[in-house]
Amino acid sequence: MNENIIGLELPQDLQDAKIVTEFIFETNTKNFVLELNHVYDDIRVIFHYNKNWTIIKRDLRREAKAKDVQEQHIKLFLDALDANYNTVTMTQANYDQQDDYSKDQQEQVQKESTRGNKKKEEKNIYTINKFSQGIPLAESILIDNKPFFIQVVDGKRVLSPRIPLSDIIIEPPERTEYLSKEYSFQSEEEVNHFIELAKKETLDSLYNKVKSFWKKFVDIDEDFINICTADTIFTHFQDRMGMTHYLWIVGDNNTGKSNVLLVFSYLGYRAIYDTSITPANIYNFGSQLEEGQCIIIEDEVGDIDDQIEKKKMYQVSYRSGTKVTRMYENNNSSTNNKRKSSRQQSFFMFCFKVFASEKMPDKIKSKGFIERLIPLKSLPGNPHFDISEVVNDAGDEQFKELYQELIDIRKLLLMYRLLHYNDLFPNIKLNIKNRYKQLTKPLIRLFQNTEAVNEIIKSLSKYLIEKNQEKMDSFDSSLLTLVIDLVAENGTILYNERIWEELKLKYPSGKIEGKPYSWYIEDNGIVSKAKITSTCETKFGAKEHRDREKGRGLIFNQDTLNKLSANYSIIEEIKIIQEDKDQEKEESSKKNGDTYDKGDTFREDIDQNSNNNSKENNKDNYKSNSNDEEKTQENNNSRLKMNENIDKYNGGHSTEVSLLSPLSLQPQNILTTLTPSQQSNLSKIKTGLFINPLISESDLLLEDYDYDPKIINTIYRFEGNDHWFCKNCSMKGDKWFMMKHLCNNNNNDK
Repeated sequence: MNENIIGLELPQDLQDAKIVTEFIFETNTKNFVLELNHVYDDIRVIFHYNKNWTIIKRDLRREAKAKDVQEQHIKLFLDALDANYNTVTMTQANYDQQDDYSKDQQEQVQKESTRGNKKKEEKNIYTINKFSQGIPLAESILIDNKPFFIQVVDGKRVLSPRIPLSDIIIEPPERTEYLSKEYSFQSEEEVNHFIELAKKETLDSLYNKVKSFWKKFVDIDEDFINICTADTIFTHFQDRMGMTHYLWIVGDNNTGKSNVLLVFSYLGYRAIYDTSITPANIYNFGSQLEEGQCIIIEDEVGDIDDQIEKKKMYQVSYRSGTKVTRMYENNNSSTNNKRKSSRQQSFFMFCFKVFASEKMPDKIKSKGFIERLIPLKSLPGNPHFDISEVVNDAGDEQFKELYQELIDIRKLLLMYRLLHYNDLFPNIKLNIKNRYKQLTKPLIRLFQNTEAVNEIIKSLSKYLIEKNQEKMDSFDSSLLTLVIDLVAENGTILYNERIWEELKLKYPSGKIEGKPYSWYIEDNGIVSKAKITSTCETKFGAKEHRDREKGRGLIFNQDTLNKLSANYSIIEEIKIIQEDKDQEKEESSKKNGDTYDKGDTFREDIDQNSNNNSKENNKDNYKSNSNDEEKTQENNNSRLKMNENIDKYNGGHSTEVSLLSPLSLQPQNILTTLTPSQQSNLSKIKTGLFINPLISESDLLLEDYDYDPKIINTIYRFEGNDHWFCKNCSMKGDKWFMMKHLCNNNNNDK
């Protein structure tokens, strides 16, 4: 039992009555707790210690009577209290004596250490919403409007008005100090009730409950609801996951944006809902002690493009450990002499955020910030209930009932967090990487191994594909493609004038009269020749080069271009990569020499001679070997020069082939392990319909998809990178996309 809890004796008469399960005295809170069994519906009678024993007995009678305890049983309670008189009074006297001794000892130490009879300051007191470092998670709540920290230890709740740590003391905020909506309970019995309810919940059951509320108040498509539901629960574990995306709700007036934010403000974890938030607000919403104190919800944030400092704070605080340092007058801590200190102090800023506006931030001014966002489009709808009316019920009984349900699910989410805060969330591998992985992995990781994870992944994939398409349509992507094509044709040294001329050919309508070194690019505005060079250097890793005859140029690294190309490749649905299958494929690759692309890594088989200027220079580095293994390596490393003219693609594609050996499974085993589509592909393989040397049998049997030989046999890979093209149409993309692409010239209507 907790060292602050003293078990009290039950006299025989009270034991025979069989109505009491436990009678305890809490030395830290000075509360008596009398727990009754099913005869009295498991109620608890709680009353406070007083040096006047008569007052204690009066309070016991009053509390028991208020809970409809029979008079004969109240008398037994009073007898039991008297029987424990010595235990309680001696315990409390010892406690007070130790406290007094501790104070005397502390004063003596202070006198000795100051040498000037000045008392040493006591520990600073900090007001904080939650704390978890070195102690079981402590969450601030109100019970009958009185502040407490609640902790769950061994499945039981522990309440404390303050918690002393080794160097400081933490206190929960008073009711008037909350910036978010407080978690308020009427009694300890209500707290215990929600703890018991939370013990029966799972992530799936909570997901379904929260989703039902979103559907009551928001009438938008299913993917919108799924992401909002998942994020609602995610906010309660943001400090465990350590990284987050943000949501940007965008839509015209009267499309329900504010209602979406209002639902988040009630169901999200300690949500601060505000407008015109300043940079000072942002770091003050955090804490000097621990991150993830709240989530931020900001409405009408359309002017973010011009709020540089605020935007920077939002941009970097998506990950754990983010701090801002400021000169600050410390009003959050106090000492006996009420000294305030003005000095540099750091504030944690990491937390989940939701924004709403009529438009998205500018993709040029706020590019880095936009990369942290998942945009959700708010459209006019007809929800079952208006959340604004429910939270201001004006006496309507139905609205009152809905509001109480809203508050109850909010309390349930907090108690579930307390019970499951220290659960393990194992790492997972996804088929996406870099920024896209950062946006989605924490949420998927939380819900792994649940029934809900599949629809969450489906909804995230939809928005990620839309976001990726915008990235592929960007000017940076277009310029990168142009550079890759030029490098394939001319080698890794490109001259500025050549790049500029090719750009003008690609956008022939962008001429600006009187400005020969500026060009208009649709959806990207005016770009200059100097900006093109700067982009190549800062974003594509090019190095400056000069030639007396040809002028200024840039040296590109083929390895870097390959990696950049992967960042702009087409993505499909997000998938969780099962570790055992991934290892099997890797082992198969090592045995058979395959160079397949793994979903979450860059290619490793980069041409070691890609920095040479031309194909002719590369040829000089190749050696002729009679050994079969060396010839295989030579084939893997060789690159044929590409010409951007589509008529020359037949002779200019990469000749690197996949070297996977045919499958070793017997026919009867294949039929039992392959899907109908894969069986169809196997039949086509046996009849020799697939003749593309770049596509292996494993490629054709890896996914559940019925491939068309007319498509497979006409796709090729660009020299030196992972971009593929079709010789019969203008489409480009990665291998997996091109194997399924819709080619009009082939009349493929899959």
